[in-house]
Amino acid sequence: MKFGFPSIIDSGADHCMFPAQFGERIGIPIREGKVQATFGIGEDTAYFHRVRVLVELAGQVYYFHCYAGFMYSLDRIGIGLLGRHGFFELFESITFKDSASVVELIPLKSPESARRHR
Repeated sequence: MKFGFPSIIDSGADHCMFPAQFGERIGIPIREGKVQATFGIGEDTAYFHRVRVLVELAGQVYYFHCYAGFMYSLDRIGIGLLGRHGFFELFESITFKDSASVVELIPLKSPESARRHR
């Protein structure tokens, strides 16, 4: 099932993290995932699952599989976090410009886990 929502490219996030309600909406049994305590974005429990993610940035579409955490505390914020493990590793370079309002992404030449579509 496809479901879209906004996400932030977060260089401080170790992993991609998403609101639990979004995972539940697409049929993921959240509490059956691998449990890990989190810090940084708040002390909470993340439930990790292997998921397929599609990200659209500046007219380019990237999809990839990653081990992402789902957190109930992110439900009240309603956005996902694209972190270093899962998202950043798809790119040769990620540069934040103009106080992070513009991001320049240079994909890996031969990414194994991601595909880019125009």
